[in-house]
Amino acid sequence: MCRSYWQKITRKTFGVSCIVCAVISACIVQNAAKDLSQKQAARFVDVTKPTVSELSESIAFVGFVEPRLIVSAHFLLPGRVEACRVREGDLVKQNEEICHLDMSAVNLEVTRAENAAKAAKKVLETNLPEKQKALFEAGMIGQAEFEQVRVQSEGAKAQYSDASSLFEMAEKKKREHFLLAPWDGVVTRLLVKPGQPVVPEIPVAVLSDERSVQIAVDLHAAYFQKLSTGAKGKLLTVSSRVLEEGLDLIVAEKAIAVNPESQSFHIVLRPEKTATDFLIPGVLVTGELQTLSIPSALQIPQKSLVTWDQTGNASVFTVEDSKLVLKRIRTGILAGRLVQVLDGLTPESLVIAEPAPDHVPGMNVRTQN
Repeated sequence: MCRSYWQKITRKTFGVSCIVCAVISACIVQNAAKDLSQKQAARFVDVTKPTVSELSESIAFVGFVEPRLIVSAHFLLPGRVEACRVREGDLVKQNEEICHLDMSAVNLEVTRAENAAKAAKKVLETNLPEKQKALFEAGMIGQAEFEQVRVQSEGAKAQYSDASSLFEMAEKKKREHFLLAPWDGVVTRLLVKPGQPVVPEIPVAVLSDERSVQIAVDLHAAYFQKLSTGAKGKLLTVSSRVLEEGLDLIVAEKAIAVNPESQSFHIVLRPEKTATDFLIPGVLVTGELQTLSIPSALQIPQKSLVTWDQTGNASVFTVEDSKLVLKRIRTGILAGRLVQVLDGLTPESLVIAEPAPDHVPGMNVRTQN
């Protein structure tokens, strides 16, 4: 009887054990299938880690090249313009003709002075006192004749000197009929036309010195206040030309408000080195100005931000335990494509490089970089 009882107990225990094992096996298989399904459903994402390096805040600008030196050219004599050799916008070299006056009168004056000088020189050469003195000492002419020759020679010298002076004055006057460029530059304005009368000291042309240029920029007050004289910058484009390495600039002047109502302020930028030939007055340029530099700043790409506002509050997606986590962070300065992180991330954080519209907190993800 006892044996039969224990046989029944054993059969029941074995049956329960089999049921338990079956349940456990089913759970294991279900969990494994669930894990496999989750792994198969997890999306691959690109992540980046915040870096620590120097970060410089900069602002973009658009400006125009303008000459640092401008001069108004004018004639020294009254007259009537006969011809102009240049047009507005032309490049001119130093001493190149811009315009000249009608020279019919001065040419006649030069010719008369030249003829008078030639005649006086001929008389002087005919009555050289040294030649007559030799004849006098040889007894070939008398004292009276010698004195007459000497007086004539002195008069010829005076006439030749006066005639030469008049000729030089006439030549100078002729040169003053020409308006020449004082330096290599650009004719920005031409104020006269052929046939037009002019008087001394009244500008005829306006020239700029192309060797010495600066860049004029108007900035909003918010940016203007961040800049100081001596601040650095980079020129990035000139007209349609891209400067691969950029051209170093410096803030040379901060002027008064251009338009107080729109809070627009004027600044002047100058190249730190000698300007090259592509900086022509009137050309449109773009670049960046540095307002602040932080030696060691924790930073991430701006494209990693999910949200951001003007106060610096922002959010990013991070990867923690293979899931997306929406992390609130505090940001500092913006510099090009980078943004400073003040709080919320560490150099070891895995930040989604470029969030997608369908990214949501809790999403299963797998990193692929």
